[in-house]
Amino acid sequence: MESISTVEKFESVKVATEPTAEAKEVVSSGKIQKISFYILLALVFLLPLAFLPQIPLLFLKMAILSVATLAIFILWVISTLKEGSFFVPKNTFLAGAAVVPIVFALSSLFSGSIGNSFMGSSLEVGTAISIILGFLILFFTSRILRNKEQIFSLYIAFFSSVFLTALFQLIRIFTGPGFLSFGILTDPTSNVLGKWNEIGVFFGLSAILSLITLETLTLSKFFRWIAIAALVVSLFFVGLVNFSYVGITVGVFALISGVYLFVLRKKIAIASLVVLLLSVLFACSFYFPTMRAQLPATLNPLKAEISPALSHTVSITENTLKSDPVFGAGPNLFQKEWFFFKPAEVNQSIFWNVDFAYGVGLIPTYAVTGGLLGIL
Repeated sequence: MESISTVEKFESVKVATEPTAEAKEVVSSGKIQKISFYILLALVFLLPLAFLPQIPLLFLKMAILSVATLAIFILWVISTLKEGSFFVPKNTFLAGAAVVPIVFALSSLFSGSIGNSFMGSSLEVGTAISIILGFLILFFTSRILRNKEQIFSLYIAFFSSVFLTALFQLIRIFTGPGFLSFGILTDPTSNVLGKWNEIGVFFGLSAILSLITLETLTLSKFFRWIAIAALVVSLFFVGLVNFSYVGITVGVFALISGVYLFVLRKKIAIASLVVLLLSVLFACSFYFPTMRAQLPATLNPLKAEISPALSHTVSITENTLKSDPVFGAGPNLFQKEWFFFKPAEVNQSIFWNVDFAYGVGLIPTYAVTGGLLGIL
């Protein structure tokens, strides 16, 4: 009898220590969550650096973004099916963001050129699919990042990419465009990010994130110096590229940050003040080219990138809204509208036969391709 009761006790203990089906699902979901996080981490680190000599740069980056988003989406579907529930976060920001891809998908359907508007020829930025991918990665990021450690890891991945991109570009600036050209980066402004202005946009984003990190987070001495170094490097490239809209945007963020900290925290934001003053200097160097003429030739590369003026973009927008007020011309179809409505003075200039795919900027372009709903 004693041996039987002992066996029964042993079996009861054994059964009690076995994980339940619920526990197994939680562990499985946790593993899926972790894999999704690592994919997101790799995406943030690799996307700016991705470069293959035989593949067009924009297509390669969009392909990487598409594959990573698809992988995260599949993992999210598996996790949702395992949990047996679909959770929609009550977040007004995400709800508002969800409207954007819906509007541009509808605009694509009514464009008269669905294939070119929805997918384009090589997944161009501004197509409906690129906007859908942007929303999906935004949504999944909000679901994947669960704690401060993960967000901090994402910052580290991004700033690591910033430093490597900066190092690559600095080496090319000081050694000449022939070094590390891989046979195709032969121009002084050639880079692994795309156009010359896109270098400015990338480092403008880095400058803003560095500033926010320095002003709002409690950092160890080591990581504070990393954030300072990232800010200095980023501001150097913002000034070097001399893309006025980036300099102005960084300055506006610095002003908002400084006012916020002074009014609500009673703190004088030294970093924000310095960034604001430098942004004003960058704007002055754009409008007064003689200031840049004093720089060495290696730090003053010729900017061969052109785009329509703001007034021309507004003119195209006005004409497009007269014919297609609600949905506009359709995603990725700015070039068609430019062909029909470009101002008369452009035909009298050296750019008479240039067909621009974008306006003065990406967001002003959406006013043409998305119509009134796109603007909203």
